[in-house]
Amino acid sequence: MHREIAELVGGFGWAGHFQMKVVNGEGFVTVATLTNHRGGEAADLELFLRELCRVAPGSYGLLHEWDDETTEWPGENAFKVYVLARGRVTVREDPFFSPLVPTIEDPYDPTA
Repeated sequence: MHREIAELVGGFGWAGHFQMKVVNGEGFVTVATLTNHRGGEAADLELFLRELCRVAPGSYGLLHEWDDETTEWPGENAFKVYVLARGRVTVREDPFFSPLVPTIEDPYDPTA
Protein backbone atom coordinates (compact mmCIF):
# COMPACT_ATOMS: atom_id res chain seq x y z
CA MET A 1 0.00 0.00 0.00
CA HIS A 2 2.80 2.44 0.85
CA ARG A 3 4.45 1.85 -2.53
CA GLU A 4 1.16 2.47 -4.36
CA ILE A 5 0.65 5.78 -2.53
CA ALA A 6 4.26 6.86 -3.18
CA GLU A 7 3.91 6.05 -6.88
CA LEU A 8 0.70 8.05 -7.09
CA VAL A 9 2.30 11.08 -5.47
CA GLY A 10 5.47 10.72 -7.55
CA GLY A 11 3.42 11.18 -10.72
CA PHE A 12 2.13 14.58 -9.60
CA GLY A 13 5.42 16.49 -9.26
CA TRP A 14 4.14 18.72 -6.45
CA ALA A 15 6.15 21.73 -5.37
CA GLY A 16 4.90 21.45 -1.80
CA HIS A 17 5.70 19.12 1.08
CA PHE A 18 4.83 15.43 1.04
CA GLN A 19 5.83 12.89 3.66
CA MET A 20 4.88 9.28 4.37
CA LYS A 21 5.88 7.93 7.74
CA VAL A 22 5.12 4.91 9.93
CA VAL A 23 4.69 5.60 13.66
CA ASN A 24 3.85 2.77 16.08
CA GLY A 25 2.89 0.57 13.12
CA GLU A 26 0.43 3.10 11.64
CA GLY A 27 1.02 4.93 8.37
CA PHE A 28 0.78 8.71 8.23
CA VAL A 29 0.71 10.96 5.18
CA THR A 30 1.38 14.68 5.45
CA VAL A 31 0.72 17.03 2.52
CA ALA A 32 1.20 20.79 2.54
CA THR A 33 1.36 23.15 -0.40
CA LEU A 34 0.67 26.72 -1.42
CA THR A 35 -0.15 27.61 -5.00
CA ASN A 36 -0.44 31.09 -6.44
CA HIS A 37 -3.42 30.23 -8.64
CA ARG A 38 -5.83 27.32 -8.61
CA GLY A 39 -4.70 24.86 -11.22
CA GLY A 40 -3.48 21.34 -11.67
CA GLU A 41 -1.98 20.93 -8.22
CA ALA A 42 -5.31 21.56 -6.46
CA ALA A 43 -7.05 19.05 -8.73
CA ASP A 44 -4.22 16.58 -8.09
CA LEU A 45 -4.74 16.94 -4.34
CA GLU A 46 -8.43 16.12 -4.70
CA LEU A 47 -7.56 13.08 -6.82
CA PHE A 48 -4.92 12.02 -4.28
CA LEU A 49 -7.45 12.12 -1.43
CA ARG A 50 -9.89 9.98 -3.38
CA GLU A 51 -7.18 7.49 -4.35
CA LEU A 52 -5.90 7.39 -0.78
CA CYS A 53 -9.39 6.38 0.37
CA ARG A 54 -9.46 3.70 -2.31
CA VAL A 55 -6.13 2.08 -1.42
CA ALA A 56 -6.38 2.75 2.32
CA PRO A 57 -10.09 2.87 3.18
CA GLY A 58 -9.39 3.21 6.90
CA SER A 59 -7.69 6.57 6.30
CA TYR A 60 -8.95 9.65 8.02
CA GLY A 61 -7.91 13.27 8.08
CA LEU A 62 -8.55 16.81 6.99
CA LEU A 63 -7.31 19.02 4.19
CA HIS A 64 -8.10 22.73 4.40
CA GLU A 65 -8.32 24.78 1.20
CA TRP A 66 -8.51 28.54 0.85
CA ASP A 67 -8.93 30.17 -2.56
CA ASP A 68 -8.88 33.95 -2.39
CA GLU A 69 -9.93 34.22 -6.03
CA THR A 70 -13.05 32.07 -5.95
CA THR A 71 -16.51 33.40 -6.59
CA GLU A 72 -18.04 30.02 -5.75
CA TRP A 73 -18.92 28.49 -2.39
CA PRO A 74 -17.64 29.09 0.25
CA GLY A 75 -16.36 32.44 -1.07
CA GLU A 76 -13.03 34.22 -0.91
CA ASN A 77 -13.23 34.83 2.85
CA ALA A 78 -13.68 31.20 3.88
CA PHE A 79 -11.93 27.85 3.90
CA LYS A 80 -13.46 24.60 2.81
CA VAL A 81 -12.43 21.31 4.34
CA TYR A 82 -11.97 17.96 2.65
CA VAL A 83 -12.89 15.34 5.24
CA LEU A 84 -11.54 11.80 4.82
CA ALA A 85 -13.43 9.24 6.87
CA ARG A 86 -14.47 5.63 6.36
CA GLY A 87 -13.24 5.45 2.78
CA ARG A 88 -15.01 8.61 1.59
CA VAL A 89 -14.11 12.22 0.90
CA THR A 90 -16.69 14.89 1.66
CA VAL A 91 -16.33 18.65 1.36
CA ARG A 92 -17.61 20.82 4.18
CA GLU A 93 -17.64 24.39 5.34
CA ASP A 94 -14.80 25.13 7.75
CA PRO A 95 -15.85 26.09 11.29
CA PHE A 96 -12.36 26.90 12.61
CA PHE A 97 -10.52 29.30 10.27
CA SER A 98 -13.51 30.93 8.59
CA PRO A 99 -14.20 33.68 8.04
CA LEU A 100 -10.56 34.40 7.19
CA VAL A 101 -11.07 38.04 8.16
CA PRO A 102 -11.10 38.57 11.15
CA THR A 103 -10.34 35.00 12.37
CA ILE A 104 -6.83 34.83 10.86
CA GLU A 105 -6.20 38.21 9.25
CA ASP A 106 -7.10 41.77 10.13
CA PRO A 107 -9.35 43.72 7.77
CA TYR A 108 -7.48 45.58 5.05
CA ASP A 109 -6.43 49.03 6.20
CA PRO A 110 -5.28 51.26 3.30
CA THR A 111 -3.78 53.75 5.76
CA ALA A 112 -1.41 51.21 7.34
